[in-house]
Amino acid sequence: MKKLLVLTMCLAFWGTTVAKAANWGFWDADRSWIGIHTKISNVIVTNWYTLWNAGAGTFVNANLGTFNPSAGDELRIAEYNTKTWKGAGGDVTGCEYLYIYYEDGQRGKPSSTSMGGGWLQDLGDGNQKWGSGNVGSANIAGSISTVTNRLEIYGYISGATDPVDAIFDDNNSAPANYDALFYVVPEGGMVGLLTAGLGCLFWRKR
Repeated sequence: MKKLLVLTMCLAFWGTTVAKAANWGFWDADRSWIGIHTKISNVIVTNWYTLWNAGAGTFVNANLGTFNPSAGDELRIAEYNTKTWKGAGGDVTGCEYLYIYYEDGQRGKPSSTSMGGGWLQDLGDGNQKWGSGNVGSANIAGSISTVTNRLEIYGYISGATDPVDAIFDDNNSAPANYDALFYVVPEGGMVGLLTAGLGCLFWRKR
């Protein structure tokens, strides 16, 4: 009788586990990528970073560069993509990624800006690529006046059946989402430094 009871409980547990098994989600490796457009001293480049690749990718704590907005330098998000899978009965139905920027050490609760997103490509066997090939964000470097700053990225996918809730791609939010550093030369900063230097020379001469 006891053996029958234990067997019944095991079967019930197994059935519950199977019923709750996810049938869609993110890839674990080679998952999500971000394309960062930079223009520094009229040199324009788009660099690709991994957000997650079986662990936090190359974007985390990367140095995106030093920008002088008054000289026309730019820091923009060009595009992004993420890869998903689906099994029998599962379906990924949507995707959205967002960005935040703020002074380093002053994260607080800044507002996020959506990069949008949608279906990009069928990769076969239920695998798909989602994202945006034309984010066209505003010039982030020209939108902040502090010297040392962070750009933070996170996103999610949504789908049908199990799981019913969205699945986030956010570096487990600890201590932050995917975040990288960038530096901004304050407006008039170079002129200010030059003026200060000339002032010191004049004072020494006197």
